[in-house]
Amino acid sequence: MIQCFRRNSFFGSSRQLSNKTTKFIVATSHDENMRIDRFVHKKLGIPVSLAQRMFREGKFWVEQSGLEESKIKAIKNSLRIKPSMKIYYPESIQENIFGIQNDSVKNFGSNTNLLPIIYEDEAIIVFSKPNGLATQGGTKVNISVDHIIKEYENKTLRLVHRLDKDTSGLLVVAKTRLVAKTLTELFKTHKVGKKYLAIVVGHPIPEIGTINKPLAKGISKGKETTVLASSQQEESEKEQEAITFYKTVSKSVHSNCPVSIVELYPSTGRKHQLRVHLASVLKCPILGDKKYNDVDNALGVFGKKKMYLHMQKIKIPLLDEYGNPKLVNGEMKQVVLSTNVPVFWKQTMNSLNLSFR
Repeated sequence: MIQCFRRNSFFGSSRQLSNKTTKFIVATSHDENMRIDRFVHKKLGIPVSLAQRMFREGKFWVEQSGLEESKIKAIKNSLRIKPSMKIYYPESIQENIFGIQNDSVKNFGSNTNLLPIIYEDEAIIVFSKPNGLATQGGTKVNISVDHIIKEYENKTLRLVHRLDKDTSGLLVVAKTRLVAKTLTELFKTHKVGKKYLAIVVGHPIPEIGTINKPLAKGISKGKETTVLASSQQEESEKEQEAITFYKTVSKSVHSNCPVSIVELYPSTGRKHQLRVHLASVLKCPILGDKKYNDVDNALGVFGKKKMYLHMQKIKIPLLDEYGNPKLVNGEMKQVVLSTNVPVFWKQTMNSLNLSFR
């Protein structure tokens, strides 16, 4: 339990420390011998890995009897809690705590190479899914995310959205049925913000814009695919609205082939939406997309085995375990999470003279 020094607050009063306005939390006898990083995780509701990083960066200070002022900042995250210990942190961290990019907290289950956890609370887990791992199982799928997550503490985790097998990046799963129901609706009604990165063949013209082209099911080489809807199609083919905002952030030319990195912000979530919009509207297919990229050129060596589409960032409302939104001043609290591009991206970017911040 945190001792409170302000009515209706879980935080102590502010003070000046190292020229920064800080707040503090106070440990009690119930917290004794708990590791300090886990104490901060428990009391402030932030991932352990984020707490550890903030200790390394000197963003926490500790005050206790017998601890010299000069050592206040030099606190290791393995320090054990003692009663009445005060842990100070900058006020700005509390205000922006859920806007900080989180590192992986841990790896998931026995498949430690496959699903690093980026964020976890009582309602959700957010993974960084690697390229080549299917989200759901199937007749030709040996291992998938829904197979791996069955390992979780005898609980049933539920997928609430999908990433293509060859798309890497952030994937959200729900811990309870009620959370899954709420999140599914939030994704469906476009209340979850998503940012993707793609390396594409070509230079988009214009460099920034919005693609508003509906999609429909089609057939290519005897297999079902996604195509741009046309006026000749029958209404029964279920044309679906599809909107993508894009922005070119880097471009170059390699062996006479233009290549670019684009940021993608889908307002809708149709199957293969980004891949089709890039290939069929901008005429800039994703590097390594064998389904929608028929271009055979000098860039092919980079896209032989990998597709360069990555879900880099997500902004998602925070929920409790019953699927109810967490509110601050009557508004939904949200978490902004991001994950780095895969290693093979960095190698290819160096070879193609591409970069982004």
